[in-house]
Amino acid sequence: MSMNRTYRSLCTCLLALVLLVGCSKGKKERAPAPPNRFADPELVRIYQLQDKGDTEGLLLYFEDISAERRAAAALAFASVQDSSTMQQLSYLLLDDDSSRVRRSAAFAIGQLGRREAAAILSRALDQEEIPIVRREIMEALGKSVGPEDIDLLGLDARENDSLELEGLAWGCYRAGIREVHNDRITRNMVRLLDSTYAYPVRLGAAHYLARSPKLQLSAYAAPLLQAAHSDRAANVRMACMTALKNIKTKAVLRLLQKSCVSDPDYRVRINALRSLGNFSLSASQKTIEKALSDSHVPVRITAAQLVQEKSGTKHSDWLGRQVEKSENPRVRALLFSALVQHDEGRDSSQQVKEAYQKAKDPYEKALLLQALEHDLMAYPFVVTETYRTSTPVVSTAGVNTLINMRRKKDFPEDLKEEFADIFKTIIETGDLAMVGLVSQLIADPGMDFKNYYEHPDFLREARSKLHLPRDNEAVQHLETAIAFFEGIPREEVQIKNTYNHPIDWSLVRQVSKGQRARIQSSKGIITIELMIETAPGSTANFITLAKAGYYDEKYFHRVVPNFVAQGGCHRGDGWGSEDYSLRSEFSLLHYDTGYIGMASAGKDTEGTQWFITHSPTPHLDGRYTIFAKVVEGMAVVHALEMGDHINSVQLL
Repeated sequence: MSMNRTYRSLCTCLLALVLLVGCSKGKKERAPAPPNRFADPELVRIYQLQDKGDTEGLLLYFEDISAERRAAAALAFASVQDSSTMQQLSYLLLDDDSSRVRRSAAFAIGQLGRREAAAILSRALDQEEIPIVRREIMEALGKSVGPEDIDLLGLDARENDSLELEGLAWGCYRAGIREVHNDRITRNMVRLLDSTYAYPVRLGAAHYLARSPKLQLSAYAAPLLQAAHSDRAANVRMACMTALKNIKTKAVLRLLQKSCVSDPDYRVRINALRSLGNFSLSASQKTIEKALSDSHVPVRITAAQLVQEKSGTKHSDWLGRQVEKSENPRVRALLFSALVQHDEGRDSSQQVKEAYQKAKDPYEKALLLQALEHDLMAYPFVVTETYRTSTPVVSTAGVNTLINMRRKKDFPEDLKEEFADIFKTIIETGDLAMVGLVSQLIADPGMDFKNYYEHPDFLREARSKLHLPRDNEAVQHLETAIAFFEGIPREEVQIKNTYNHPIDWSLVRQVSKGQRARIQSSKGIITIELMIETAPGSTANFITLAKAGYYDEKYFHRVVPNFVAQGGCHRGDGWGSEDYSLRSEFSLLHYDTGYIGMASAGKDTEGTQWFITHSPTPHLDGRYTIFAKVVEGMAVVHALEMGDHINSVQLL
């Protein structure tokens, strides 16, 4: 036993003796329980150090007598992500007597994503006996191993230990999404789809198969088809439907066609539709037509997106009929976009313009404006409407449309100079969304904008109008564009928010563990539970904004079917923020259905926007702060559409 462990054990015994003597003097009334664990001032201090990224201060707590504090200090580095601390974290992982501390250390090491961590984690796995810690080590290994040490993943996991198999599945998933995989791993993950394995094991294996790039899955069609059709968990079926996009056989086509319209879970139907995109539209035209009238709007939207991607000129008449039948604005706009692309007579563009002029809802207008991107001759109309509107939702859509026009491979040479002038004028407006979007375009070497802008002075002028931390995302893109024109490598551009928004600890201490809030939306009520103990800064920020009425009458400005519904932007186009930023707070939690996370433009850039997940989204784990979860009203979340209102947010 190490000296540190011996010292802590002695102190613990002395503390127990003091408590025993105190109890022997007679029972006293028990003090009321604090609302959350931040009644401990030392835990507050640890989180303050985490918030400031104070490595030296946090490392001092690695020697603390309290396992809770050592664990909190170790977990802090999952957010701080200072790679210089790997050695100190490895001491906790290999030597600390608390399984809670070792688990936190494993997670923090995994968050570093360093190849040299693989050997440390493998050694820890060899000596660790606690199942939940072994599970964490295996997932951390998946974030660390490279192709050369892939065998460290522990493919010989104990079959009778569900937690160990869960760690194996998710470790392989973490490696797989980084393109670190081989056929032995793939074979093992297919095996774990069997219904005899626990749900978390099957889910991890299914996500490995669905999300790992460049997998060769044709040899595993039969078990994948079986799981996609018959697994008792909709979340597993969803992932398997996505994995089938890698297999192009008649049997897969038949199952996808059937599942698109018959699976009882609308999210499975969505994923089946997306995989159907691997086949021609003609092969599934009748199935897609049924999906366009699905009882769930997100399914209709997904079907329309598929039509937009796969249709051709020969489908023009059919597209016209689908547009006439469609009642949902987003579905109609997507179908219009396909029709504009393939209607050589251009009558459809005029229809879109007329619908745009009649529309009152800004999100409908935005969608219709974007539907014109395939008609280059509509660009004067798009430019006029982009400048005319005072609504960011519409102007941002207009700029996106012009960018998509310019990116087309057959863009005519005689319009390049005119578009360069248009984009320069857009940059000069100083609007952060316009600046951010156009900066990404002109920094693309393939777009040849150096031929049209002799000096980047207008970019520097635009930069002077933007401010950190509020405009971080736009500044990132603009600085990259400036660097491009000055011949500076993109990787040398580093825009980071400095520490600027201390956590309101007086508020945090007052928040009860399990505090709930009610989101009143235009589709109904969503009740959420706030996670003050795992994300105090983000939770306190949300509470402060809610109490001030900040979210009242805002929009759900972004809704991606079977992914997220996002709100909290004061502009309504996803580019809005306030003049402060929060620090990321990553925890051991995993994104499941109905989890609520902070939107960001990168680490430590969170502010006012948040999102709710429709289903498990493991690729967000450890990258976006989780601060709440839905406890009632998931049916409302699933029904949300882009443009739906957040009427109010109230604490319960």
